[in-house]
Amino acid sequence: MPLTDAALKKLLRTGKDLFHTAVDSQNDSLVQKRIAKAVVKHIGKRNRRIEKNTLKIKRNRAVDDEEIRDQGFTRPCALLLCSSRARAVCLLKQAMKHRKAKNKKRLAEDFDTNRFDDCFLLGCKLQKIRTIFYAPLQKSDCIVATPLGLANAVEKDRKVVDFLSSIELLWIDRAETLAMQNWATLLGIVENIAARPSKTHGSDINRIKTVFLDGKGRESLTTILTSTVELPEINKMLRLSQNTRGKEKIETDRRAETIDFSCGFVFVDGKTIGDCAENRHKLFTQRIQDETDLLYLSLAKKQKGNAKYSRNSCVVVSSHEEFEKLKKHFEDSSYSLGAVSEYTDTDKATKTFSRFINRNTQLLLVTERACFYSGFSPRCCDAIFFYSLPSLPKIFSGVCRTGFTETEAPVCVSFFSVFDSIKLKMLLGAENTKTLLKKRGLAMKHTDGKTVRIYGRDSLAALYQHPLLPKKEPGNKQSFGIKHVTNKQTK
Repeated sequence: MPLTDAALKKLLRTGKDLFHTAVDSQNDSLVQKRIAKAVVKHIGKRNRRIEKNTLKIKRNRAVDDEEIRDQGFTRPCALLLCSSRARAVCLLKQAMKHRKAKNKKRLAEDFDTNRFDDCFLLGCKLQKIRTIFYAPLQKSDCIVATPLGLANAVEKDRKVVDFLSSIELLWIDRAETLAMQNWATLLGIVENIAARPSKTHGSDINRIKTVFLDGKGRESLTTILTSTVELPEINKMLRLSQNTRGKEKIETDRRAETIDFSCGFVFVDGKTIGDCAENRHKLFTQRIQDETDLLYLSLAKKQKGNAKYSRNSCVVVSSHEEFEKLKKHFEDSSYSLGAVSEYTDTDKATKTFSRFINRNTQLLLVTERACFYSGFSPRCCDAIFFYSLPSLPKIFSGVCRTGFTETEAPVCVSFFSVFDSIKLKMLLGAENTKTLLKKRGLAMKHTDGKTVRIYGRDSLAALYQHPLLPKKEPGNKQSFGIKHVTNKQTK
């Protein structure tokens, strides 16, 4: 059942950690607005309490044995981590509501819904009647930044970390986009929250909250995270939560992605993630090629004088580490290879895709981040291999829909392990995922507008009679009569 607006407001008032993974295009703006209001309200409440206690002390109305603990080591108490300037606009507008704004003109130039710069850092000071943007961090109540922008600031000046020591409210906006940028950078920032600073930066040591003095700042830290999908990284962050007020996770039963093409899911054994990574590499580079079955045929290099067996194949990987490992393997082999990652410049990527579309390159290696973050997407693929399942289901469907244009009979094969249940659930739905993990394999044949599911480890054989591929010749060790071409043979 979706979270109502009233229920969301009630949750935000509890101070619990909130991990909202059911955000979509319909409720995104409303959820963002509600959280922005909660952030501004939290800052205002904190500032009013400090002002009241300061006045109380000045008037000598404080009782001798009464301790006033209302501050942190440093002033900033709220931190917003977002993916771009455009995503920060909602909070900034809320901060200006019913207040005058200083540096408003500069803010309008730097921040709007069309700015997707992923490297910035902004300090905001909220007063009763006005909001000061571009305030120094030591005088700011709220820090608005991208993980990259904050990490760069820390690299230039290590003292910036001190201003994370007293954060009481952390808002991570659209975590799936941050995961595509660099999740490790975000984790590095989160780990520095509530750490003891090098100095207090002007705070009254007698008024610092006991929870910070005792090194237990994380117990009072409220984390609010929003995402359009569920990710393993989000679940891990939720498990590590130390908020003594508790935690809530909002999720929804999503509709499975529409898969209107034949595809197979190949199981990879392994007791650990590391074992699965090694076994996946062996399976892909040895069985898939050396046995020269359906998958090898799709990857085989075009043979001179035999255009019949020219196949355009695309391999999509999730991590850059996998990308480099496979790239090295294919470069050492006899494949005509094109490779595009998130670090490839636009001109080079365009040329690589052009060569692939014109069938001058038979094998294209591309990362998930390149498809998501840079907008690169392959076309004219006869076969697409998801070496590891993408974190975002829209990458899977988007790559296939674009990649299989101008292809009469496409083949899609994905590798999965027991650690990919979350990714599979978003692709196939909860029930199909449960069956798939039990049966350890799936082939989906799509014909005449209908999809037939065949489960089991040997289910991929159901795709062998695919009209794109020649039939296996009896008694021939080379499954489809294609001889593997090695570097030695080509010389």
